[in-house]
Amino acid sequence: MSELLEVVAKNYYNILGVLRTVSQLDIKKAFRRLALRYHPDKNGNKKATDLFKHILEAYQVLGDCGKRSAYDRNSYPKQTFPQRYPKTPKPQTNTSTDSRRRHKSTPKTNSAEKPAPNKSTEHTVYVSLRDVLRGCTKRVKVTRMVWSSPQEFRKETEILSLDVKRGTKSGTRIVFAGYGNHPYGSDADDIALVVKEQPNHQFRREGNDIVYTAQMSLNEAIVGLPLTVPLLTGETMDVVLNRRQTIEFSEKCVLFIRKVGLGLPDQKHTFIRGDLLIKCQFKS
Repeated sequence: MSELLEVVAKNYYNILGVLRTVSQLDIKKAFRRLALRYHPDKNGNKKATDLFKHILEAYQVLGDCGKRSAYDRNSYPKQTFPQRYPKTPKPQTNTSTDSRRRHKSTPKTNSAEKPAPNKSTEHTVYVSLRDVLRGCTKRVKVTRMVWSSPQEFRKETEILSLDVKRGTKSGTRIVFAGYGNHPYGSDADDIALVVKEQPNHQFRREGNDIVYTAQMSLNEAIVGLPLTVPLLTGETMDVVLNRRQTIEFSEKCVLFIRKVGLGLPDQKHTFIRGDLLIKCQFKS
């Protein structure tokens, strides 16, 4: 390990795992990835600590335009070394948008190496079916790490305001750009809030429709006793089977009744609502 460090330390570009032609932004991103992997606070291994000293030394030179120019003039310009240094992991591409910042501009580059996209930390936000029906605002408390130098960081707390639109589906992902961890010398990461529906003991969601299951005896259907059905609004409605429905119920022991427009709003066209499906099961 020590022999490797002695050799690699002669070439700061190899230490950071980048080419001599990369931009200052690429150098910052490379340092950020390596720091997250080998920083003593992230990795307690002694060899990793020794590696980080060389990583920091390389960044202090290459991260400064003036020092980098001097290094390029006076260093060992033609010598290259095998890429034995561990490769840094590639973050996954994030294509989601942010309710506050709809677009993130990415500088164009002619380099073969494209700048890596920001990482995002996910947080789950639970909503009820009534929240989905009416829409709501959820306040989410998140904590992030902000590096003021390669070796110093602090914790910050943010309160994010998430607007849950009417008809929002479980799994909807909203990204708050730049609200995540902020490594030294790099852009801040993103935070992604993922909407998840809480289980409901009365209703089951099927797209924009909701299903309510009730039990009724044949005698109750024949005499015309009303079936009291709860609604998402908290109200109730009485349903009485007509003659045709009673016959179908007696033959199949199950009956579906559709109440149009009493389901959930469509996520894209909120003025359109799904239906309430009442599933009557035979009760002996």
